[in-house]
Amino acid sequence: MKRTGGHIVAISSMAGLHSSPYAVPYSATKGAINSYMSGLREKLRLENMHGKVKLTCICPYYITT
Repeated sequence: MKRTGGHIVAISSMAGLHSSPYAVPYSATKGAINSYMSGLREKLRLENMHGKVKLTCICPYYITT
């Protein structure tokens, strides 16, 4: 069965967009997820796949757990 599309979902964090001095390693890893998804989105666009494969990067805000 041949697939004609898909949807990739990544879970990041607002820490990947706005770093905290108290969570540098955590912020760096979440920033890497954001950068990866951004690069992947551009790669899919260049390969004319941007309409077939959807990308979502979820960046929840800080919460107390």
